[in-house]
Order: sequence, then C-alpha cells, then structure tokens
Amino acid sequence: MGTSDRNSGSFTAIEEEFFRAGTSMSELPQRESFDDLDEGYRPTSVWRRLFARKNSDQ
Repeated sequence: MGTSDRNSGSFTAIEEEFFRAGTSMSELPQRESFDDLDEGYRPTSVWRRLFARKNSDQ
C-alpha cells in the first residue's frame, strides 16, 4: 500500500471487521446499582463516638 492509499480514509474489509468487533465488545451489560444501600443509614455522630462506652466497661 502506498501512502496515498493509507490517507484516503477508507478501511480494508479486515480493518472494518476489527472495528466492528471492538464496538460490540465495548457494549457492557447493565450493572447492578448500589444506590439503595445507604437508605435509612444514619452515621454515628462525633459525640456518640467520643462518649461511647465499650461493652467490656459495663
């Protein structure tokens, strides 16, 4: 192939098949969502952590 053939903007059949295969590989299935894991979660406050009693101290 000469340089004028490479710069023409057309692909060979093998190259087109390669790009088509790459496009189909990049389409991932829908992943599970973990958005609902934090529903109802209340983080422990600084004061509660600071003054929390250990189970062994009771």
